[in-house]
Amino acid sequence: MQTPRCWFAAVVLNNAIYAIGGFDGKQFLKSVEKYNVDDDTWVYVENMNKEKYGHAACVAQNKIYVVGGGDSIECYDDQTDKWSVVGETEVSLAGHSMVAV
Repeated sequence: MQTPRCWFAAVVLNNAIYAIGGFDGKQFLKSVEKYNVDDDTWVYVENMNKEKYGHAACVAQNKIYVVGGGDSIECYDDQTDKWSVVGETEVSLAGHSMVAV
């Protein structure tokens, strides 16, 4: 990765690994990096709208969903390279897991 990060979430979408948000030792992050398996490179994609750490992520319907690290729910579309806030939780969440069913 280009940015050191802990407390981030990771998912696989379309043969790429995404490292999402986290903490770099100085600040909480809204940056997202994508690892391209085919050419062994890390590239930045569009930032999330809000910094997140201790959040969870999963892939559903070919999009990345991130919940927690605060109270917002964000969705990433790799076709447009855009994040959108699609909802919020009733309480702030951290240190949880999620899975698409």
